[in-house]
Amino acid sequence: MIKLDDRIKKAYGVLCAVNNELLKLELDFDGVIGVFNDGIEEGSVIKIYDTFNPNIDLCIWCYLPSDREANNQMKILVGHHSDCANNNMWLKELPSKIFTQAKARELHKEARDYILNVIASNVEKLLKRKD
Repeated sequence: MIKLDDRIKKAYGVLCAVNNELLKLELDFDGVIGVFNDGIEEGSVIKIYDTFNPNIDLCIWCYLPSDREANNQMKILVGHHSDCANNNMWLKELPSKIFTQAKARELHKEARDYILNVIASNVEKLLKRKD
């Protein structure tokens, strides 16, 4: 049997949970969920397109760092599409947040909720800009 690497699977699961919550809230965004791997770090990225402007479109990277201090540790970076390379890696140092939990389920929830808050705050900014 061939399966996803656990590091990608956990990050992908968080981003799928984010997408599911957005659908429950009936917030319909254009975007994609992809994977990244530079040989050191690997995980998933969600790209949310609002205007198809690379300086505004939101990109959020989610992964378990290779040098993490605990098994249940996840790092989330927030940037824009202009910060994303063709291989889905970030191009420069970006604002990040690290989550560490004893239980994987709690880590998943905490990371999901953080990403939803980031999306909500960015959507508010975009809506204000359109008014």
